[in-house]
Amino acid sequence: MSSSFRSTGRLVAIVSLVTFAASCDNMPLTAPSGSAITLLGASNIPVDGSTEITALVIEGGTGQTGNETTVLPGVGTPVHNGTVVSFRTTLGRIEPSERTTEDGRAVAILIADGRTGTAKVTAFSGPVSKTLDVTIGTVTGSR
Repeated sequence: MSSSFRSTGRLVAIVSLVTFAASCDNMPLTAPSGSAITLLGASNIPVDGSTEITALVIEGGTGQTGNETTVLPGVGTPVHNGTVVSFRTTLGRIEPSERTTEDGRAVAILIADGRTGTAKVTAFSGPVSKTLDVTIGTVTGSR
């Protein structure tokens, strides 16, 4: 084997390693397993209204109670700044649909679109998610 081939082989390995490391830097940061999301927002808004939805994301904020995973109040630390939280809704719209955390908080706005009903707003990051029900307009039940 010639020395030029060995040098080329090393160069390819180094370039591959640098490419791999650079691609890891481009991956979005998400909440790790064992994290918890708490959603805060108004419980109801008018058909032409809006409300701020705040996702609080805490690392190590969950524990086991029997067979269920539960959020443990006062446990854990806020996720790293820049952790991506995605928001979705079944009614109205969310702006923006993705936010990054600052001190464990990510904030988006639920905007009603004139329809009445219950908006199921979900925030998720990595393996964790939480849903909040927000009533839009007056919803009457059957009697």
